[in-house]
Amino acid sequence: TSPGAGLLDHGRAHLDWYDALRRRHPRVVLESCSSGAMRSDFARLARSDLQSTSDQQDPLLYPPIAALSPMLMPPEVAGNWAYPQPDMSLEGIAFTMVTGLAGTPYLSGFLDRMTQAQLDLVREAVGLHLGIRSEVAGSVPAWPLGFPRWEVVVLALRCPDRELLLVWERGGVDHVDVPVGVPAGEVETLYPRSLPAWGLRDVEDRPGTVRMTPPAQGLDRSGSA
Repeated sequence: TSPGAGLLDHGRAHLDWYDALRRRHPRVVLESCSSGAMRSDFARLARSDLQSTSDQQDPLLYPPIAALSPMLMPPEVAGNWAYPQPDMSLEGIAFTMVTGLAGTPYLSGFLDRMTQAQLDLVREAVGLHLGIRSEVAGSVPAWPLGFPRWEVVVLALRCPDRELLLVWERGGVDHVDVPVGVPAGEVETLYPRSLPAWGLRDVEDRPGTVRMTPPAQGLDRSGSA
């Protein structure tokens, strides 16, 4: 009766096809991608196991997308692209791998051209993901510093037994104070363990707040989980 009615019927028919596909193949993992995640509507999210969060290829621009995707979908559904490249520094590779760890990492990049140290850093992040993915699936997201600004992006995934904190430093600050609710001595770095650790110390006049100082780096930024 109208172009709008035709479009609605088309959308409903597509969703019916999705439902029939899942009934026929219940163990197949279905991913929704579609134009850089611009079609991540709730009807598709309800039927998809994974949702590609963006086609953004600049590692510096991706962290706010990864950090805010849990506003729209469960963290484990968020397929965040990690683009480690052989021309990146080790800190740069860690930075982009933390983006993947904020949900389910989608791994790209010329892994076959990497040095052993670079490849080990990628392998370390993938191993961590395999160890924490069940926790991520049961987590509740939070933003201890509010929604991201340019300099520092922070996402907290609150799990039943602990809180996973993902921090990206994109330039302009030498430290960040994050309310974590525990003393600095109880904060453990999970990734990257093979690079210089971020400095962690208590903020004396704010109990439960930890001052995090990223290691010195060059043009690449620093990330930590």
